[in-house]
Amino acid sequence: MLTKTFAPITNFFNQITIFCLQLLQVLRAKTGTLWIAYCEIMWIVSQCSFWTAESIVREAFPPFVTIAGFTFTCIQLVLVFFLIQGVRTFRLAYIEVYMIGVCCRMFMFLSFFLTFLFFFIITNDDEQASSDQFFHRFLIIKMIFTCVYTLLKAYALYTAYRCYSYIAKTRRAIAHLTIFEDPKRFVLSASKN
Repeated sequence: MLTKTFAPITNFFNQITIFCLQLLQVLRAKTGTLWIAYCEIMWIVSQCSFWTAESIVREAFPPFVTIAGFTFTCIQLVLVFFLIQGVRTFRLAYIEVYMIGVCCRMFMFLSFFLTFLFFFIITNDDEQASSDQFFHRFLIIKMIFTCVYTLLKAYALYTAYRCYSYIAKTRRAIAHLTIFEDPKRFVLSASKN
């Protein structure tokens, strides 16, 4: 008899404990995700500097490539702001937009990597001048950076997904806690239907 009397209270405290543990996980994932967002902002600043230097100083790329570089950098900035706002305000849709953008960027970088790898393999080393050798070394360095960047994007996607899943779990825990707050409210609403 006594256990039946205190069962709702014990259940409520168990729910509070689960909620607090999930909130702690959200805060850890939130901090890690915000650090990744700030690191991406530093990367965006370096990309803006790179494309500005390429367009003004060297003029090594055609104008449409430079414009595409600036465009992708601006899109990346918008996606990072979506991530920051999603984490700060616990909006799952904003984090989803960021994760979709990261998947698209990873696909873009992998296709870029495979294209350059294809050009690197099909070129014949016997017929190249010394300037082409420099291009090959530059291409190897670019491919290494592309691989590292894609791995970092995969880690950013994983961290954003962890934050997304913890926020979703916390929302479910909060919704589950509100059921135990006022049982009469749900009994009355059920009897009206």
